[in-house]
Amino acid sequence: PSRPPSHPLVADCNYAVTLDFHKWCEENDAVVTGCTGDGDGCVERFPSLGVIGGKDENGDRYERPFDLLITSPDGSYNPHEPEMNGCNGAFGGLNVRLGTDAHLKFEFRDSATDEVVTLPIFYWSFFDVDGVGPYAESIDISGFSSFSLYEDTEIKHDGVPGNALKPEVLPTYFSAGGTTEPENPTDPKTLEGDEKAHTVTMLFYETSSFLVTLHSGQDGYSPFGADSRNFWFSGASNLVPFC
Repeated sequence: PSRPPSHPLVADCNYAVTLDFHKWCEENDAVVTGCTGDGDGCVERFPSLGVIGGKDENGDRYERPFDLLITSPDGSYNPHEPEMNGCNGAFGGLNVRLGTDAHLKFEFRDSATDEVVTLPIFYWSFFDVDGVGPYAESIDISGFSSFSLYEDTEIKHDGVPGNALKPEVLPTYFSAGGTTEPENPTDPKTLEGDEKAHTVTMLFYETSSFLVTLHSGQDGYSPFGADSRNFWFSGASNLVPFC
């Protein structure tokens, strides 16, 4: 079949596309990715992040590498430390200045033609969602079918985990709701305890782009004197089965 069967909660590994920032960062040794030719709204680009397969008009199999392009269409993205963008160990990262909201578009593009590419199924995760009170990080995101949180999560949300059959109650809002700042995670496949408690993983179907707003918290409220927050992301986490 050319399309995956309907399944509300767990990706079918026969169709799932892997977004492996750990592997990409090891192979590219990138700190900040380039935006050459992508216009003023470009924030960062991860070339050949993954591969999507299919069949051409002759029925022959092919594999096409694709990029992840992150843009800020309204120009709201305002980093304090742009050198923190790109790779952060096993994760992709974005630095956001305190007191600002970054309205972003995450879009998949063909690596050769730059055409928009639709992925049949994939996981997307945000990690280390933390902060306390006015300093708390929060994320608005749309377009996913279901999401997973740790049983002892410290992330607040406005919906029902895993309820892909009732899209009207799916959340668009995730926020740090704990009282601690956990240690930074090192690998999405080996999260433990507090690391899982500050992670959310979402499942997307038939998606070429999705919209995200990163809220960095109020300026002047950092207990560490920080001027920005770093948002970490990747594909699947060990909150869900790996393909």
